[in-house]
Amino acid sequence: MRPINIVIKGINSYVKEQTVHFDKVAENKLFGIFGETGSGKTTILDCIVMAIYGSTERESMQNVINVNSTDAYIKFQFEIFYEGENKRYEIDRTYKKQKGGIIKSTATLTDLDNATMISDDIDTVNEMCQKIVGIGKSEFLKCIAIPQGEFDAFLSDSQANRKKTISKLFNLEHFGAPLLEKLKKRKDLYTNKKISTEEKLNLYSNISDFNLNMYELELLDKEKLKIDVEFKLNSEKTKNILLVNEYENIAKLATTKVQLSELLTNKDTIDYNRKQIEYTNAYGNYLAVNDKHLAIEKEIKAKEADIINIKNQIADTEDYIRTEKHILDTLNIDKKVLTNKLVEYKSKMGEVASLNKTLANLETTINNLADKGNNCDKEVESINEKLREKKNNIDAIYLDLDEYNNIFKHYDKIVNKLNNTATLDLRRSLINRLDKALKYINSDEIADIPSTKTAMAINKMVGEIENLKKEQNQAVEDIITSLDVEFSGQNIASIKHDAEGKRNDVLESINNCNLEIQKISMEIRNLNDSIATVKNKKADIVKEYNKNISEYNKAKEALAKLPSEHDVANVEMELKAKESDVKTQDASVLELVNLKNKMITDIKVKNAEIDNLHNSDKQILDVLKVFDLNKMQEEISKDRMLLLKSVDEIERLKDNVAEYDNNYAYLTTLIRELNTKIQDSTITKEDIEKSESGIADIEKELQGILTEIADIKSNIKLQVDHLQQVRDLKEEYKDILKNLDTIQKLQNMIDGGALMEYIAEEYMYLITDYANKYVYSISKGKYLLKYDKDFYVLDNFNGGIARTVKTLSGGERFIVSLSLALGISQSIAINNNASFNFFFIDEGFGSLSESYIDKILQSFDSLIKLNFTVGFITHVEKMKNYITNRVVVSKENNDQGSVVKEEY
Repeated sequence: MRPINIVIKGINSYVKEQTVHFDKVAENKLFGIFGETGSGKTTILDCIVMAIYGSTERESMQNVINVNSTDAYIKFQFEIFYEGENKRYEIDRTYKKQKGGIIKSTATLTDLDNATMISDDIDTVNEMCQKIVGIGKSEFLKCIAIPQGEFDAFLSDSQANRKKTISKLFNLEHFGAPLLEKLKKRKDLYTNKKISTEEKLNLYSNISDFNLNMYELELLDKEKLKIDVEFKLNSEKTKNILLVNEYENIAKLATTKVQLSELLTNKDTIDYNRKQIEYTNAYGNYLAVNDKHLAIEKEIKAKEADIINIKNQIADTEDYIRTEKHILDTLNIDKKVLTNKLVEYKSKMGEVASLNKTLANLETTINNLADKGNNCDKEVESINEKLREKKNNIDAIYLDLDEYNNIFKHYDKIVNKLNNTATLDLRRSLINRLDKALKYINSDEIADIPSTKTAMAINKMVGEIENLKKEQNQAVEDIITSLDVEFSGQNIASIKHDAEGKRNDVLESINNCNLEIQKISMEIRNLNDSIATVKNKKADIVKEYNKNISEYNKAKEALAKLPSEHDVANVEMELKAKESDVKTQDASVLELVNLKNKMITDIKVKNAEIDNLHNSDKQILDVLKVFDLNKMQEEISKDRMLLLKSVDEIERLKDNVAEYDNNYAYLTTLIRELNTKIQDSTITKEDIEKSESGIADIEKELQGILTEIADIKSNIKLQVDHLQQVRDLKEEYKDILKNLDTIQKLQNMIDGGALMEYIAEEYMYLITDYANKYVYSISKGKYLLKYDKDFYVLDNFNGGIARTVKTLSGGERFIVSLSLALGISQSIAINNNASFNFFFIDEGFGSLSESYIDKILQSFDSLIKLNFTVGFITHVEKMKNYITNRVVVSKENNDQGSVVKEEY
């Protein structure tokens, strides 16, 4: 921000309107505001603050308006970089006294570049002004008004008092009691959350990853057991089916033999009926015989159709068999693939074990390297601690050296002063020579001299010698008096001797300090070399660590590509399931083959029946061929008992014969088939019952396993359904404990003021960094400021030696304190995202000599080169001789008030 001008009327001592043209008075970037104490110098600064923020820090508005004025106003124009460009604004504030001491005020904010009023509402004007300037009132005051004396005291103040000052400057009080209260509320909140979370976790005390894993392992065992029992059940059922089939075939064979035996008991009757039919067919009604022939052909066709149908069924069955065999072949192939896969997996288990061992070794190596790296860090920290101790020692020696130098200068000054007493020595020599001359002149010789003038001359010479002695003694006394009190009463020679002795003693101490500095400097270099060695060692360790990490990752990637024991178990389980499927499929194929064989047997039976029908038909055809009606009457008359009289009777007997023949053919064929299947089997009903009992036991066992599996799955579902909740609660609980621990640590820090002290300490380093830019520039590269529990200056012209600020001369101290003030000012501004290159230095020159003022003003040339505009507020008249651009404030009388005069 750059002030352009300000117009003041009716504020404090300014009764009549006064104007300060900052754009003119500050044209050379260095100006002063001069005046006696109470003349109204600082009021100019107060009015700038009032214009921007609507109030002042020093007094209430009732006390700000001059007692002889009923109204007052401030017009303040300034330029500032805002919204990416330089802009000019004018703030106009008016104040009017009303009855009861009430002050009525107005405010307007105008954009001078566009000649437009931004607002005439007081609150809006205050808000916009603060937004444009970028910082609040208290920060503004700290940034533009630098109380030089305060920061000079700040340099030599105690560490505790400095931190208190920093806390006030940067508003760090909110890191104390307010923050403690917030932390208490936050702690109560997290304590309640902790209790609530613990209660929720207690509800899920039986829910855990361990329980889930145990249930899953138990389920895996039960599933394996289920597969084994199912395989066992299927095997038993297959055996039972074979037993039942075999037992049924034995029973069926016995039944069939009985049926055949029973059938053969009717053989004579059937043979007689056959003769009756044949006789009747041969000699009965021709049409009836012919009908029979046709009926036999029809029956043959029907049976042939049945055979075709059965053959079609056989073809379908063969398709089914081929399909089932294909499935069986596929299953066998899958089984072989799984077997090979299992062999492959098991063959790689050694490689997995080797990689696991390698990973374990690498992990151990990595941990050892990490420990070595940490040890290196600890070693470096230990060496740094020694280094800090050595630096503290050398700083202390430098302090002693400064003190010895001052003492040496004191005694050297005394010796030099005494060495410069040549006149006294000449006088002493003259007096001694005169005394010797007088010894040669005795009283007798004087009496013999005729002239009294000679005697008078000699007497006068004796008097002059006495006067010379008195002057000599007085000069010696004056020199001794001008020296240190401890030498009073001695003569010059002894004083000089003592001073030279003490100077030599101090010089020896100085030499000892320099030797000790050289020794410690060598130790510091050795410690730095040790640090470099340890760091190189750590670099090698880090290199080895990274190499092992790389090998570890490669081994882990290789292990990830290999099968695990879990994979082997899965393949084994899958192989068992596949073997079970193969057995089941074998049984299915066997069942289809048996069905096919049965249909082939049925075809054979049908063919036998057709053969019988053909034989019967052939006989009928033979009869029809030789059929002779005349002969038929003759044949009929031979044995009338064989001739059937009615068609119904003929058909009935034919049915009986056909049924007999069919049954005989079927039973004899069936007996042959059953004999082939049974061979020497001795299966009994007890064997079947025993097998069925075993199946029932296995089914009961399987049902129990299925029930257990259902229970386990229910428990797993319960675990899975709630486990994520438990994990979330535990994670939340962990965060709560972490927050509570952090809050407790913060409380402990805040209770003892440690946090505020820590932040204040960090600000000390921050403002030191800011101040160094000004120290270095103003001192023309000679000094840098260092903060380490106290302030030191690094003398770049003397090898960068650190000196306490207490050893600085007045001018040097002013430069350092001013730079520190500027650093604090700029850090406050930057902290608020603002920038100021226009500021006032309030007082700070009353105790400085003219030579120091010369040096200080020369230092401000460097500030001006940094684009700073500096205004001095002072009552010291001698500053006027050094600053050509001036604002002189004088107070004529109460009616006239303060008057501003600008000088260029």
